[in-house]
Amino acid sequence: EPASLLRVASWDEGVVVGADVSASTLRGVLRDRLTWVRREPGSGARQCLDELLEHRPAPRRLARDHRGVAEAIVCGWADAGVCLRLVAEEAGLRFLPVRTEGYDVCFTARQNHDPRVQALVRVIQSSDYRRLLGELPGYDIAQTGQLQTVG
Repeated sequence: EPASLLRVASWDEGVVVGADVSASTLRGVLRDRLTWVRREPGSGARQCLDELLEHRPAPRRLARDHRGVAEAIVCGWADAGVCLRLVAEEAGLRFLPVRTEGYDVCFTARQNHDPRVQALVRVIQSSDYRRLLGELPGYDIAQTGQLQTVG
């Protein structure tokens, strides 16, 4: 069945490291023997971490969300992890960018005429929403509000 994707935002995703990590580049961080914190399978941050660590075993420490990754590092339970620039800056941690990740809401194409979906689309396409979102560190609103049909 065809689906619609509504672009909410694009955000910077990268490696966040604690103050004790001396490496200043992504390559250096990946070379160092660090304690990593991971996200749950299926999350974009986990996919990014798996690609970065390639064939190494997955880290044992697990965080449920981006702020959990930052908290693990701030508390000294881990040296590095993958999260959003916004979260890294909120926590006062160093951020090494890896990629820009799109964040979309998906719904079936037949729901396009549902008043609740139409209200959501109007909010995300509004200039006020886009302005507020654009003020956040690491967020790109160039495609915010775009609708795409897939399938």
